[in-house]
Amino acid sequence: MLSNHHIIYLHGLGSGPRSQKGVLVRDHFKALGCSVSLPSITVPTLERLSPLGAIQVVQDEIAARADTPTVLVGSSFGAFVAVHAVTKMNSSVRTHLERMVLLAPVFDPWDPRSGLLTPERERIWRESGVAPVLDLESGREVPVHYRFVEELRGLDARKLQLPVPTLIIHGTQDEVVPVSQSEEFASQRPEVMLELFEDSHQLLRDPGKMLNSMERFILSDSTGLR
Repeated sequence: MLSNHHIIYLHGLGSGPRSQKGVLVRDHFKALGCSVSLPSITVPTLERLSPLGAIQVVQDEIAARADTPTVLVGSSFGAFVAVHAVTKMNSSVRTHLERMVLLAPVFDPWDPRSGLLTPERERIWRESGVAPVLDLESGREVPVHYRFVEELRGLDARKLQLPVPTLIIHGTQDEVVPVSQSEEFASQRPEVMLELFEDSHQLLRDPGKMLNSMERFILSDSTGLR
């Protein structure tokens, strides 16, 4: 039964609670009787975006659901934040967190296969103090402060073990985050299940397939993943 569950959905970089994927997740799981929250992790603003601030927002959101079986879903940068938020939490505060779902997750922003933070791109960002990031809600580019990169430096998801059964869904044609990041991460962790879709980074070619995979995983017996 899913009707007693709460779903927390975390959007990607430059996106927000009204993202297409977030709305799809919300509508799908609300129809199954779940409660759903879509917090903004663009804190305090996109210009001054703080990964550590985003992690704190998610930890507070999880802690606030202490009486409800909870599933944390993160997309791209939201998945990166989800992983760090959960692994940095005291285990006694997240006992109600049952599952995580990571959609096209970023584990290593400096992966040379992705081009997200190449040495040249980071050099230009550092020297100018800001770099343009597309705000998907307004459609305009926003200058994001280099402090964002400085905070990322202290966050390495590649070495973390996840405390709950986790499903990763990643597109084999992802043009932003190489699918190899998820393949390598999942191959070393028995608590992680990986599903590959013939899709791009957005994972919206067949939304129903994505949502059904999430639903099956949340309903599945977790013992085989521990």
